Amino acid sequence: LTTVTQPNSAVKLSITATAATSDDVAGWMRTLEKNGHFASVELGPVNASGPRQYSFTISTVYTLKL
Repeated sequence: LTTVTQPNSAVKLSITATAATSDDVAGWMRTLEKNGHFASVELGPVNASGPRQYSFTISTVYTLKL
């Protein structure tokens, strides 16, 4: 996880993760896109690094909403 502070209390995130299936990767994306705290959700390259292991990066902007 890499973070960069943005104006208006926003934080730009770069998340590197692994998943067991491509459906799990899609699940990550859907979850972030549905959450009102995250904007500009972008999926980077997805690499199959094993029989049930996908590595990927997601970039997004998180804003705390009270």
